[in-house]
Formats: sequence, C-alpha cells, structure tokens
Amino acid sequence: MLVKKMGIVVVLCCSLLVTVGCGKQSGSTEQQSSESTQKISSEKAKKASSESAKKTSSESAKKASSESAKKASSESAQKASSESAKKASSESAQKASSESTKKASSESAKKASSESAKKANNLIDSSLIGTWYGYNKYESKLDTINITGNKIITNGNVTELHLTSERTAADKALLAGSSTAGNSKVDTYKESHWGSFVSLHGEDGRKWLDVRGWYQSAGAGSYYGVKNRVINGRSIPVLTIAGGAGIWASQHFYQDKADANKMSDTMFDDEPSQN
Repeated sequence: MLVKKMGIVVVLCCSLLVTVGCGKQSGSTEQQSSESTQKISSEKAKKASSESAKKTSSESAKKASSESAKKASSESAQKASSESAKKASSESAQKASSESTKKASSESAKKASSESAKKANNLIDSSLIGTWYGYNKYESKLDTINITGNKIITNGNVTELHLTSERTAADKALLAGSSTAGNSKVDTYKESHWGSFVSLHGEDGRKWLDVRGWYQSAGAGSYYGVKNRVINGRSIPVLTIAGGAGIWASQHFYQDKADANKMSDTMFDDEPSQN
C-alpha cells in the first residue's frame, strides 16, 4: 500500500518535472522566437531606413543637380545675352558713327557746293548757260549737256565746278602725292562729282572753260567753248567739247535737237581735231 502511494508520488513528481521542464522549454522557445522576430524586424527596419536614406539622398542629389544646372544655364544665358547686347551696342555705335561721318561729309560738300555755285555764276560765261544736244557717233544717239549755276550735267551725270582755293589741306596732300597723305582718304563724292575750275580764256573767237578732275594733278582738262556758226543760212551758237594739249575738238552740241540730228558728227575745218 505504501509502495503504491510512493509510486504514485514518484509518478506525480516526474510528471510535474516534465511539465515544469516543458514549461521552461516552451518559455525559452517563445523568448528565442521573439528575439528572432525582433532581430528580423530590426534588420528590415535598418534595410528600409537605408533604402529610404539612399532614395532620399538620390532625389536630393538629382534636385540639387537640376537646380545647379538651371542656375548655370541661367547664368550662361545672362552672360550670352549681356555679351550679345554689348556687341550689338558696339556695332550700332560704329554704324551710327560711320553714318554720322558720311552725313557730315555730305552736308559739308553740299554747303561748299552751294557757296561755290554763287562764285561760279560769275565765272562761267553766259554763252555756255543752257541745254545742249550733240550727236554721239559711237552710240548713234544724242547726248545732252545742261550747264547751270556751277554744274555741268552730262546725260544726268553731275559735275560741280569748284575753285582750287576750296581744296582742303587733305585734298592738297592727296593731290601732291605727299607722304603726309597717308592718313587722308579720298573724298569719293568730290572725286566723282567735283571739277576744278582752272580758267576761262579766249581763243579762236570763243571763251574756253577749262575743267579738270578735283584730284587731277597732271594732264589737260575738258574744254567747253561756244562760237556762232552759219549753218544753212542761219547763224546759231555751237558748243564745242575739246580736250588735250591742242584743245582738240571731239563733239559739237546745239540748242535744238533737230540741228543736232542734222549736223550729226560734222567737224569744222577751222578747229583742230583728232577725229
């Protein structure tokens, strides 16, 4: 009876030990599982945090790069715009200066022309004044010369007559071919449209007007002289154009187109000619 009870006690004790052992083992397992879960969760959190940090850093870098690029582009554009504005301003100033110089030169020439016209009116013989027509045998047509004021207009091309006293220091240096003319420029308007009034002298029953180029330093000029001639029973004025050292006649002009066409390229025996 005692033995049985002791056996039961032993059995109970063993069972209790087993239960307690199992309880401890279960508690230990749960603790380990919890720690493992926490560890995994912590690693995931770290990984997520690291990835988030990388993503944030990458986005921040991109944003910073974009802003830097925009800033650089803006600065570059401003610089380019500034340089372009400076260049445009410089070119505009140069153009304005050039146009101003040309305008001043043109106005100066016109003023001189106006003043010279007043003087020339007293130099050109009245017999030369008017419109004249002459036959051009090389082109088989009539040329027209109009002499008025200080101008000789040939087929629309104007030559203004100016006194030699009107030459500037630069004009004189260029005319003489002086070394000081290196910085002087030929006035293209004067070169194309000004003629130097050399003299008005009488010869062969007429007054010859001698005109040379404004920058002409040597050689004979162009001569204009009027003489009355009897043609078909009429005494009419005839304008002769001549040139060269011998004042050789080259073309005759008449006040009437009909006379010019009729006389054509007729030359007169009493005047020298190379034709």
